[in-house]
Amino acid sequence: YFLPNGDLYMGVQHSGSYNRLELVDKDRGIKNFVPAPGFDGRPDIGPIPTYNGKSYFLARNTSSYSEPPYYNGRQIKYFNRLNEDGSVDTTFQFPDTLFSSLDPEGALAQQDGSLVTWGDFRFDPAYTSEAYERETILRIFLDGTLDTNFMAHYRQVDTANLGDPLYVQQVIEQADGKLLYLGERSLLGRMHADGTRDTSFQS
Repeated sequence: YFLPNGDLYMGVQHSGSYNRLELVDKDRGIKNFVPAPGFDGRPDIGPIPTYNGKSYFLARNTSSYSEPPYYNGRQIKYFNRLNEDGSVDTTFQFPDTLFSSLDPEGALAQQDGSLVTWGDFRFDPAYTSEAYERETILRIFLDGTLDTNFMAHYRQVDTANLGDPLYVQQVIEQADGKLLYLGERSLLGRMHADGTRDTSFQS
């Protein structure tokens, strides 16, 4: 994946021992790598480009006992945003401690730089009234906090469907900020930017 300035991210295997993410300098060639914050293995999703050359990277954590990976002695979260030079954007602090399990299936950066991600996210029981409550879509602000307003509205959309939840597989943002989503069994729907269902859209 190429950044706007011409640098690129690559997944690299070092001596057959471990995989990591590297940022390659466009002017120095493939032999001179600029270290980028890595994961314990390659990230599952990303890079997802956003404003000012920044990029989101997501990794799965399907066990409440798994330890976050480290890079140069620094703990790397499962949801990260990197600056254009490959350094961690410390202004983005995703509250992964609220979750017992994070299993993102996909994500997109919105026009304002916020992140929309879909998958299986299970909150720690201490955070919600329901133990291991599942969320299919999360919207995350620029600073990494959750858009709880979107979450509340989306739950209404999710539970409005008789039977199974949406199980979203793909989301696309329209120019007007509305979100098209594709669910299981070819369910196609559209949400307003706040997460409420757009009832004018009838697929």
